[in-house]
Amino acid sequence: TTEGTTSRDFPRWSPDRMRYVYTTNNNPAGPNLLHVGSLDGLQVAHVINDTSSERGAWNSTGTHLAAACGFFFSPDDVCVVPNVSGSIPSLDGKGDGAGKTFVTDFDPVNRGTGPGAFHWDPTNPDRLAVVRDSAGTSRIYTVQFDGTGVSPLSPDVMDVSNGPLRIIETMDWSPDGTQLVFAAADSMFNQYLYLINRDGTGLTQLTSGSGFDSHPVFSPDGQEVLFLRDLSCNADFWAIRVDKTNERQLTGEGTCDFDLGLLGADWSPDGQDIAVTGFEQPGSQNNLAIYRIKRTTTAATYATERVLVGRAASAPFQVRDFQPNWRP
Repeated sequence: TTEGTTSRDFPRWSPDRMRYVYTTNNNPAGPNLLHVGSLDGLQVAHVINDTSSERGAWNSTGTHLAAACGFFFSPDDVCVVPNVSGSIPSLDGKGDGAGKTFVTDFDPVNRGTGPGAFHWDPTNPDRLAVVRDSAGTSRIYTVQFDGTGVSPLSPDVMDVSNGPLRIIETMDWSPDGTQLVFAAADSMFNQYLYLINRDGTGLTQLTSGSGFDSHPVFSPDGQEVLFLRDLSCNADFWAIRVDKTNERQLTGEGTCDFDLGLLGADWSPDGQDIAVTGFEQPGSQNNLAIYRIKRTTTAATYATERVLVGRAASAPFQVRDFQPNWRP
């Protein structure tokens, strides 16, 4: 791509893998703009130009496009641009003005803010889960792509032991659509991962300890969750089974004093490999690149088992590759 001077957010494949959505920024003080590009790189549509956008993602049929969005550079809403399966040139400016729907505007008085977290429902391509906050506490809803049919998914106050939960940034449906996983902070300033069933029952704390856990991603078989854990300026990717067993550290980076939102990881379609972002020398901050590791990789074997997938460094230039997406 040649759009913008910087890229701040995750690229995501369309379901047919013929196009991708991503954001760029022409001005570090300005908003992220949402783009769709063709697989050959020859076509780009500027889909949303008038609202800051992040974490764009298609629904399962590739017909609608959602993104965290907001004004004044605050992505506390979720926007949907419908009917994006047409030609890429036809999408240019499609999401400007009335071309997008703020699907989180259903209760602006009582729940007017949120983290911009969302995820398309894998069992219904026209619905997505979104989050709304009230007095610092979060509630999950499902809503139609056009903003109608709002239905609470979680209890009004989610609390498993340490006070009401406030969801952080992202969440993910299990592949079969039976559960949601999300990162949340409690009133004791802990940040863990939680599971909840699609009918709003079974709220469960998945992780614990002294780390700050974030960016959860279900494995393709729905049995494990990949996530990022920061242990006091010591961040690495971990995995845990949904039954809370086999929690393990996968990478040995110990990342510190770095924007963790620039990292990212994803499972291979068969769930046997994982793409992660890592530094040329683990523990350093030189040449951030994409590596493939096995599902069974541990922190002790990470440096020797990982395989470079992206670009290698070429002096005097540095590499800054991040946020891999292996699956739609």
